[in-house]
Order: sequence, then structure tokens, then C-alpha cells
Amino acid sequence: MNNFRQFRSLHIVNSFIILSPLIFGIVIEKRWIPAMILPIECLISYWITGFALERRETHNEKIIRNVLCWLTYFSFGISMAYLIWYRNTQFRISILINGMLGLLFMALGNIMPKAQQNQVFGIRTFWTLNNKENWIYTQRFAGHLWVVCGFAMLATSFIPNGEIVIWIFIAAAVIGPILYSYFYAKKHDQIPKEKKRIRKRKILGSALLFAFIAGVVVVFLSGKYTISLNKQELVIDANFVYDTTIDFSKIDSVELVENVKGSKVFGYNAFFCNMGTYRNDELGEYTRYTDFSGKAIQIRTDNQTFVINEKNDYRTKQLYEQILANLSVKAAKKESAYQKS
Repeated sequence: MNNFRQFRSLHIVNSFIILSPLIFGIVIEKRWIPAMILPIECLISYWITGFALERRETHNEKIIRNVLCWLTYFSFGISMAYLIWYRNTQFRISILINGMLGLLFMALGNIMPKAQQNQVFGIRTFWTLNNKENWIYTQRFAGHLWVVCGFAMLATSFIPNGEIVIWIFIAAAVIGPILYSYFYAKKHDQIPKEKKRIRKRKILGSALLFAFIAGVVVVFLSGKYTISLNKQELVIDANFVYDTTIDFSKIDSVELVENVKGSKVFGYNAFFCNMGTYRNDELGEYTRYTDFSGKAIQIRTDNQTFVINEKNDYRTKQLYEQILANLSVKAAKKESAYQKS
């Protein structure tokens, strides 16, 4: 509790900074918008971190202040980026967020080698917490690795759909120091036999973490969708996002367009595969299923807009012609029924 009281003024100032995008949003928009939820979520995360520091009773004041300040800057930046994107959907929010994440890793990488043994910040494995020498060398290695990964993430943030690469660097930054700590302890005979059961738990935890990150990579690599047509409707069957069915009788217009730009609101994107709800200034919110950045089919109904394409321009044009053919048959049947009546 003493630590929390000691940093009370810092918590108050940082809380105001984190919530300032919320105030900015209210003043500019003059209404409640979904983008205002993010500062509140960031504030909750900040206070959870604050209470965690209180429970640990650590006395490393400089490390605590640095971690809390960087968490505040990161939260403020993300919230402001989301508000800017909400007002201008052509703004690529992923560049700013991924770039800030890279800067955060670089900043923490510079702080890490200076950290003394503690239960709050740093690479906290069984081996680092039980051996000061292991702690020093592991934090030094992790600091260099995090700076390199952060710089790489910063550079990668300008690559379109580079999220998979970002995840690879995050995995390297997390798993690398854990493995370094273990092998350093093993090399210097710092693994006591009486702690074998605890060691196995740590290794199991590291393995589970690796499996989780590997699962994320698999998700990024396995996203796909298929488009099929029948006499009544167009059906899109997708992985990881909702499926879509478009009734031909409800289609108002269909056109073949160049690549439609937009930012993801909710859904899936990896490499060139984009699925889910997207948004841009021209169309507003629309449903997107695209697998490359070439031509696309824009379909409008009475209340929705869809942007879809196939693996390449040739297959997209074929799909476009099939849709037009189905619509022509529908129109002919309607005309025939009208004449008979």
C-alpha cells in the first residue's frame, strides 16, 4: 500500500493524460462515439498495473515510474490514433499503432538492463529470480533483443498488412529471453535438483506460451473464404468471421472497381486477405471479402454495401460476369411475370 500512496500524484496525472482523448472526443464530436470507450479501457489497464505494483511491494522507484509513464504514453497515443481514424477513415491506424508498439519495445529494451531483481518488471523466470548473475545477463540480452525487435517492428509498420511480421517479432522478444535464461542456468549449473518440479512447471509455461504464439501465427496464415453462386443468392463462407449471403433479388447495383481502400472496424486481416466490417469515407461502413489488392466487385443492396474479389483479376471478372448473368435471368423472369399479369 505504501508504494501506491507514494505514486499517488503520478497516478492522478497519468490518469488525466489517459482520459484526455475522451475529453477531446466529446469536445470535437459533441456526442458519444465508440472511439471514446478505448481511453476508459486503457485507464482500467493502467490502474490494474498500479494495484499490481502495490501488491508486489517493490522499492525500485525509477523502474516503476518509467513503466507507468511509458504505459501512459502508449495508451494516450492509441486512443488519439483511434479518434483520428474515426474522423478520417483513410488514415491508416495500423501504421501508428504498430509503430508505437515498436517504440514501446525499444523504450522498455533500454530500461530492462538497468533493472535490479524484482517481481514487477523484467524477464521474471524461476532462474532469473533465484540467481542474480542470471538476472543481469538475461536482462542485458533481453534489452538488446527488444530494441532490435522494436526497431524492426517500427520499420515493418509501414508495410501493408504486416501484422504477421509484427507477431513474429513479438514472439521472438518474448520467447528468446526465456530460453536464454534457461540455457544460461543450465550452462552454469544453476538448476538445483530439489527444484526440478518447479523447473518443469516453468518449462511447461514457456511451452504453452510458445504454443499460444504459434496458434496466433496459424490463425494469420489460415484465414480464407469461398464464394459460391446458386440461382437465388451469392454465398460467402469464411473462416474466423461471419458468413454472408446476398439475395440477388435485393441487389440494387453491381460494378467492377479498382481496389477499394478502407480501414478495419471488425474482422480479420493478414497479408492480402481482408474479411469483415471495414470503413472508408466514400462507402461508410461496408462488408469486405478481398484476397488481393486488384480489382473488386462492389455490390449495393438497399441497406448494405459489399466489396468482394477472388484470387486474381481474371477470376474476379469471371465472378462479376456470373453475377450479372444471374441478375439478368432474375430481371427477365420479373419482366415476364409482369407482362403475364
